[in-house]
Amino acid sequence: MSTFETIDDRDLRIIYFGDSWEPALAPPPFGITVHKTNRPAQADFTFEASKGHSVKVMSVAEKTRTNGPTVNFTVDGCESSVHEQTLNSPGETSYRTVFNCVTTADGNHTLRINVLKVTKHPFMLDTIELRGPTNDTTESFSAAPSAENGPTETSNTSNASSGSTRKVNVGGIVGGVIAALVILAMLVVFILYRKRKLERSQRSPQITPFNITPVLTSMPVTPLPTAAVPPPPPTHSLRIEQDRSPAILEDELPPPFVAGNSRDIPRRGSTYKPRRSIDSLPPTEYGYGGGLREWSSENRH
Repeated sequence: MSTFETIDDRDLRIIYFGDSWEPALAPPPFGITVHKTNRPAQADFTFEASKGHSVKVMSVAEKTRTNGPTVNFTVDGCESSVHEQTLNSPGETSYRTVFNCVTTADGNHTLRINVLKVTKHPFMLDTIELRGPTNDTTESFSAAPSAENGPTETSNTSNASSGSTRKVNVGGIVGGVIAALVILAMLVVFILYRKRKLERSQRSPQITPFNITPVLTSMPVTPLPTAAVPPPPPTHSLRIEQDRSPAILEDELPPPFVAGNSRDIPRRGSTYKPRRSIDSLPPTEYGYGGGLREWSSENRH
């Protein structure tokens, strides 16, 4: 099982010589921290590794065709122990591997970075990567011609740069493939669903719709038994008879008892109107209210 460690440019195990090194931010689109120098300088990194370990240096190179810095990398006990190249970047600012080697012996090793020449664009160190022993072989770097001969970079460096670009694009490619598979699966499910629905509709018998007219029937309703209520007394007939009888004035009523001949007593419904009340009659030998004949004869005189 291999081990992996990334040493940042700010790690104290990296020793910077001279006062030209300074921490800075790499230009866009990276914006990472780097140590850069605008003059020839040196930096050492000592590490312990067994046979088969690899050491890699990552750097940011500004856009330039001929004026990139010239740097020399050396590692004792490592394949391609000396590597010199001019870090040009004709297309655009790039982030790439500038040195890579595999140790050939166990023990302590020292990586030395010598910045030999700087014209307009600085050298920017980002990280140093250590990876444990693997069965994979690592490409060795060959020495590059001098910067004065124009923009020359080794094919190995270009391959390393393109390899980094391929790693960056792997995520996008995988995401696109997964999205395409999901869309294809959804399309297949939709087609199968439509096909099954069509087959089911063809198997089912055709039913002709018909109109249904609602019919309302009246059901006989049995009335609930009610308690017998006695009829009210016929008071209205008596009231009617009383209303029909002629009004009788008090003055027209005969006295309750009158002594004398009954022919002289006026009948009911006559226009007899006594001039005096019974109490005004003079006393007689028979008591009050003597005969009408005596009373009338007296009043005549």
